[in-house]
Formats: sequence, C-alpha cells, structure tokens
Amino acid sequence: MAKDDSARKEDKGLFDEFTAPTYDEWYKEAVASLKGESFEKKVITKTYEDIDVKPLYLRQDIENLAAAYSLPGFSPYLRSDEAAGYLERPWRIAQAVAEPAPQRFSQVAAKEVARGQDALLLSLCPAARRCEDPAGADLADFDRGLAAFTAADFAAALSGLDMADLPLFLSCGATALPALALVAANVDPKSLAGAVTADPLAELAREGSLPLPLAAAYNSMAQCTQWAIGNAPGLRTIEVSAAPYHDAGASAVQELAYALATGTLYLSAMAERGISVDNAAPRFVFNFSVGRNMFMEIAKLRAARALWAQAVAAMGGNAEAQKMYLCARTSFWTKTAYDPYVNLLRNTIEAFSAVMGGARAITVTPFDAVVRHPDEFSRRVSRNLQLLLREEARFTRPVDPLGGSYALESLTDSVSRRAWAAFQEIQKQGGMETALLTGAPQKACAATAAKKAAAVAKRKDVFVGVNMYPNAQEPSLADAAPDLAAIKKAAVSGVKKAAFTKELADIGSQPVSTAIAAAKAGASLAQILGAMQKPGSPVGVEKLSIRRGAEAFENLRKKAAAHSGTAL
Repeated sequence: MAKDDSARKEDKGLFDEFTAPTYDEWYKEAVASLKGESFEKKVITKTYEDIDVKPLYLRQDIENLAAAYSLPGFSPYLRSDEAAGYLERPWRIAQAVAEPAPQRFSQVAAKEVARGQDALLLSLCPAARRCEDPAGADLADFDRGLAAFTAADFAAALSGLDMADLPLFLSCGATALPALALVAANVDPKSLAGAVTADPLAELAREGSLPLPLAAAYNSMAQCTQWAIGNAPGLRTIEVSAAPYHDAGASAVQELAYALATGTLYLSAMAERGISVDNAAPRFVFNFSVGRNMFMEIAKLRAARALWAQAVAAMGGNAEAQKMYLCARTSFWTKTAYDPYVNLLRNTIEAFSAVMGGARAITVTPFDAVVRHPDEFSRRVSRNLQLLLREEARFTRPVDPLGGSYALESLTDSVSRRAWAAFQEIQKQGGMETALLTGAPQKACAATAAKKAAAVAKRKDVFVGVNMYPNAQEPSLADAAPDLAAIKKAAVSGVKKAAFTKELADIGSQPVSTAIAAAKAGASLAQILGAMQKPGSPVGVEKLSIRRGAEAFENLRKKAAAHSGTAL
C-alpha cells in the first residue's frame, strides 16, 4: 500500500511543470493558425437545429446547468430513468421480422430469438395496419409487414414463441383496439409485456388520413389503456413516434417539439376520458429514429427524457409518471440504395448513439432493407451488431458513460431549450392536432429537408457510395420477393364472411373484452373496426414528404444509367 500511495503522489505532480493555457491563449493561437480565415466560419459548426457547435468546451460551459449534475434514475432523468442504467436491465434487442406470411414469420422469428434477439418488433403490412378487408386491398399492401387479419393469423405468426418471456412491440397506427383483440385472443393478457399501441397523430402525419375520426381514435386509445390497467399490467398502449418527422427531414429540435406536443395532447385526451396523468403516462412508449450526427442524436435522446419529465410534472404527474420509456431505431433517412454495405457503418454509429442516449429498446434496420427484402445474412448482421455492443463492448456496464462531458451536456441543454420553446409555440397555436391541420409541421419539416438536400447536392453532407466515391460497376443485390398473390389469397380465405353482430353487440360498453371474444370467434380486423363507434367525420391533412436523404442523388444516377446503358 505504501508503494502504491507513493506512485500516486508521483503521478499527481507529473504535469506540474506545464502551465495550463487559458481559453484566450488557445483562441489566439487558433486564430493565428487560420492565417486570416474567419474563426467563426472555419471552426464553428452550424447545425440544422441552429446551434453553434464550438471546437472546444470547458468546465464553465456547464457550471450553471443543474441537470448536468443530476444522478441517473432521478428527476429530470437526463442521465437515465434507471439508477443502475443497463446494469440490471439491458436494452431490449427488438429486431423487426419483415415476413408477410404468418407461418414464415413464425419460423424466422423463432430463429432470431434463438440467436439472441429478446424482443419482437411486429410490423403489420399496410392493409392490416389500416384494418382493411384483405379482399379489397391492393396487392402491394401485403408487403413489408405481417399480413395478419384474424386471430388465427396471429396464432400462426406467434406459434413457437414464448410470449410470456418475449416482449411484443406492435405499432397499430390510428387505433390499437382491433389488433390488441387479436393478440389477446392468443396470449394471456396478464403475461403480455411490451407495447400494442396507437399513435393517430403520427399516422395522420404519415398517411394524410385515418380510417376513423380523431375523437374515435382517442376513445379507442382510452379504452385500450383502461383495459390494460386492469388486465395487462405489463402492456403499454399509447405511442408517440417522432420517426415520421425524422424521415421527412426534421431537425432534432423539431422532432422533440412534435413528440412533446403529441404526448401532452394524448395525456389531456386521456384525462378527459377519466384516466389520470399518473395512470396514463406509464402506458406511453416513445419512438425516435437515430440519425448520423452522433452527438446531436445522443443529446436528443437525453433531452427527450428531461423534457417529458418537465411536461408531465407541469400536468401534475408524479415522479414515476415522469419517466419516459424510450425506444430507438436506426434511421431510414440516412440509408442508401447504392453501395448498401456502407449502411452497416451508418447502423453502427446510430446504434451506438441509441445506447449512449439510454434507449430501452433498440431496432437496427437491416442494411439492405431499402433495396430488397432482408435475408438471413442481413438480419444476422443487424442482430449481432447489438449483441456486440451489449456483450463484447460491454456498454451495459458503465451508467451514462458520457454524462458530464462538457460538449455533450452543453449540446443537450441547447437542444432542450430550443425544443421546449418550439413546443410552447405549438401549444400557443392550439396544440399538435391543430398544427397538423394547418400544415405547420409539414412545412417546417420540408424547409429543413430542403436545407439538407442542398447540402447533399453540394457534398457538404456526404453519402459515401452515392454522392461521393460511387462505384459505377456496382452489382445489384438479388431479391427473393415473397409471393404476394399467394399471401393475399390465404388472407382472404382466412376471413369469415359472417357479420359477428351478436359477438360485437357490447362493443360500446365493453369494447376490448367484446372485441377479444369476437376475435376468438373469428372476427377480423376490419369487422372489429366496423363495429366500433366512430362519431364525427374522418380527417385529412397534407401528409409529410417522407424520403431518404440520398434519394434525389440516387435518382440522378438512375437517369444517367438509363441514358448511358451502364450501372451507375
């Protein structure tokens, strides 16, 4: 011990002979090195959030930031909603299985779970998401998601999976009630964990319309939430997704503001229907896409928790209600169709950002998802990327490893302040529903997307393999597309033509329980939706313009290839 103490004393004075430079001294040397160039233009980085990122941050940059000195697990939950971070509960590896046929879905999901996936992200095909009758749906609407329209379809899809030990994340769009009934017809509600959720405003922004009026969507949300409180304690029923805005080009500040405005509106809608903030808030799940700017994305996720805690507290919520259950998914906007293997690197940065930001469940989209149906190799790489971060890099061990970073804490504070101001502006204008009806978020996202597009066109923002270092002889990836005609035929044959009038008779007074009983009798998504009370008129808005960042440049290359007869 004496020898160790002596070594520590020697280390303490190791750099005493050097005088620590002041910021002013560093600044003078930096300016001199630029040889007449503007310091602000050459060294200060302006972000799409209108934040000036400095090249150097010091202790004084965070001295007045109280949140930066908070502890993990304590309000405002900036550093984590769990005191132990990931030590006791690692983030869930919630990979999607993009297989339309229920039997094939079950086979693939079982393999993924056996190889380390510990949550199931179930995406419905567009026809099922809209609760359509499969007989009248377009063939293309049976792709890119599970074609499940009845309880029997869900039984086939979940066959061989232990749902008592596998959290399910199912985003249902405008209303979750029909899909929840089909799930609960197959799985004991008390053992259900995860989320079967509705997010009508995000669906409205993405699609431009809903299959039912907003008031009816809020009624359905309240009914599912009230049922879950009494029957499925481990299930969340309300989703707030910022992904549509991200995919439409929004900045981090805009994403946060729209998520806050949506979340507080849903809380108010639940309170109007008899569910308190303390009971409703723990049923929320927030979904964010994570993009390419690593520090900005980490700051966004950290800020999201603190801002939600602030908003819930202002609405009278207790400490437990103020915690945000935050899920993250690697960005669709950043992925490229050309040179798709570079998407592996993009996914790595984005998944790392999600981990550092403290997400509770993470989805890594396969690198080839924008060009073909993911195969076993691409699913394996996406799943194993998370396993490497969790088991090999051991990012479950440090609790908020970036906490206290001068640069990150300062950036988080800047993002938080701007997002809160933008949120308040939305509230002054009547809230998120009114904003979407007037088209304000759509215009704001389009304006930011235009700035990003200009930067891509000038190569200020680089997409390797597309607008920089393209490979003119790049081979295309082979796609094993599913037989959509056969999938539609099976879906149509599985739907009973009965009206289920008797089984759905009590859907007004006991909606979820009645829908579950009807689902067990064979009622489909469309039949349950048709029986639900839908007072009011359907709403329509200008939908978000969702596209990938490299898409315009890719279209130029496609036109050039078509003209020259080569693969560009």
